[in-house]
Amino acid sequence: MYCKNCGSMLNEGDKFCSSCGANNDIVGNNVNKKSTGFWIGLFVGEFVLFMVLLIFSTKSLVGNLNIDGTDVNTFIATMQNNGYSVQNTMNYISDFVIDYYIATKNGYQVDFIVTSNGDATYSIYNQFVNQINSNKGSISSNVIDFAVNDYRKYAITTNGTSYIVAKNDNTVIYADAPAEYREELNQLFDSLGYGNSDGMGIGFYIIMLLMLILMFAIYWKIFVKAGYKGWYSLIPVYNIYIMTKVAFGKGIYLLLMFIPIVNFVFVIMLWYKLAKAFGKSNAFAVCNIFFNLITLQIIAFDDSKYENKAI
Repeated sequence: MYCKNCGSMLNEGDKFCSSCGANNDIVGNNVNKKSTGFWIGLFVGEFVLFMVLLIFSTKSLVGNLNIDGTDVNTFIATMQNNGYSVQNTMNYISDFVIDYYIATKNGYQVDFIVTSNGDATYSIYNQFVNQINSNKGSISSNVIDFAVNDYRKYAITTNGTSYIVAKNDNTVIYADAPAEYREELNQLFDSLGYGNSDGMGIGFYIIMLLMLILMFAIYWKIFVKAGYKGWYSLIPVYNIYIMTKVAFGKGIYLLLMFIPIVNFVFVIMLWYKLAKAFGKSNAFAVCNIFFNLITLQIIAFDDSKYENKAI
């Protein structure tokens, strides 16, 4: 039993708190507990805010993309202006290929293909993607796998080579070159209308920042309620150790996180027992496994007390 005013432990039957002197009966009767409506309103407000920011972020991302593609004449002119030698080749045997141009420079080439329909374009694009993946090494960087509307782009740098393939409508463009030419290829693709995003959009970063602040606040408050310093929640690994100690009573159980398969069960039990450690019902504890972004807020900011015992 705890004092409703200061949180100090009381003996059964105590009316007055020895720490703060508060009349526990009076304080208890006047505690401003947060209603179910308050939590529903809070979560609905959070959801609406995040959805607005997500829509804003998505529109900003798409708006920052140069993904209109190009036509044959523009491809030829752009490549020649950038010092490439361009030639038409129909060695690509297919009834669906209308034009196939190859532009060469510095010992590498850029392929530009125009097809008669979208299915053929998508098929050729996938063939290039599979070809790239067959050359992929164990270490890769600058990986892009992006899709929006009819636009697709896959890029990767591996084994000293940069690969880029993109499609839009009935066109496919592909290039592979030494990694030193990666930025040059990116700029070329961008100028041709198969570009990269200038960023995820400010809405995306606002969402990430708000989520980060919210999680810091939640874990800080939970640590304080459990009797630990709030800033412990900011220390990587150690914060998981403390959370394990709060939930299970022993931090040594953290070692289970490093055992395959067992770690999956451990995380489920961690969320379940964490809720139980704050006196929550079995149903609430189960919800904490699947919806902990919501339920952890309740644990952190409601009037529950840490019971400090293994369940």
